[in-house]
Amino acid sequence: MANRPRRGRSVGRRGHFEPSTEPSTEPSTERRTELSVSSSQSAPVDADAVVTIANISFSPSTVEVKQGETVAWVWDDGSVPHDVVFDSGPASLQQSDGTWEHRFGRPGTYDYRCTIHPQMTGKVVVS
Repeated sequence: MANRPRRGRSVGRRGHFEPSTEPSTEPSTERRTELSVSSSQSAPVDADAVVTIANISFSPSTVEVKQGETVAWVWDDGSVPHDVVFDSGPASLQQSDGTWEHRFGRPGTYDYRCTIHPQMTGKVVVS
């Protein structure tokens, strides 16, 4: 059952990482965060911004938050798996439903993507 998608509300590791400045050509070494399981499909109550993953896109593709605030990603694309991977920093597991969140501790611009669908890109701007 290793390929079975995670279900429900999942919470990512709340760490700090540097904003991206240039695209990396190095092989990916990011850590995948473990997700907890529950039956809730709604966004976490402590999220300051929410990005919906649907129709093979991130919506909105750019969110703005203040330092110390949290962004939640909510999977709503049927059985299509996606992940959220930052150019430098944390990453969600590949999943087809549930949520994942991250708290941003430093100002900057953080670019992210879905590794399964290269056209899916997004940005978090932290002031």
